[in-house]
Amino acid sequence: MLNLNNKSVYLEYGFGDKWAATSFLLKESERLNKVIYFNCEDWQLIYEIANYLNHKGKIKYKKYPIIRPNYDIVFKTKPLKTKITYKKSSNIIAYQFDGRSDFYIKNSQPHEIQYFLKYTKALNYKTINVGNMQPLNFVINILAKCKLFVGVPSGITHVAMSVGTPIHCIFNNFDKNKLINSYHYKQNVKYYKNLMDFCNFLPKISLL
Repeated sequence: MLNLNNKSVYLEYGFGDKWAATSFLLKESERLNKVIYFNCEDWQLIYEIANYLNHKGKIKYKKYPIIRPNYDIVFKTKPLKTKITYKKSSNIIAYQFDGRSDFYIKNSQPHEIQYFLKYTKALNYKTINVGNMQPLNFVINILAKCKLFVGVPSGITHVAMSVGTPIHCIFNNFDKNKLINSYHYKQNVKYYKNLMDFCNFLPKISLL
């Protein structure tokens, strides 16, 4: 795993990477029965994430010396559960279509989102946007009580996995196989080429 030697694990990239890495470090701390140090520009966020996760690990901010984690290992490690876990509601769908990435365009088109909102309303669903940089406590509480989460691959997808919420992932122009192989999206996850494909499948979900 990690050759720590009292070094600080440097966490970079976006929110989703930090959520997955925080979960990973806490699990490693519990496994090794020792404090694991980390370094991060927005290090307060790591403590905030850790506060929502159900764990017995210990992590602590430390600047130097640093090492960098292998994110392939991080993403393939089953994430910790949140302290608040999934309890299904029959008519709430949580969504996020404003994922951020420097590597590829992945967000659904405006006309698709408009159709999604009108279509779900016609099927008597209440939709709640958990994107737009909402506070973590709001996101987790909504994900815990919704029927499902639908959205693009993003940090919120990591949160939904930790909460235990069924995930309907819109991969758009991203490589589906790469997504499956790179992330631990294996439990309660269905994949759709675009948002319209999800809408076409939604009546079948309504019967479940």
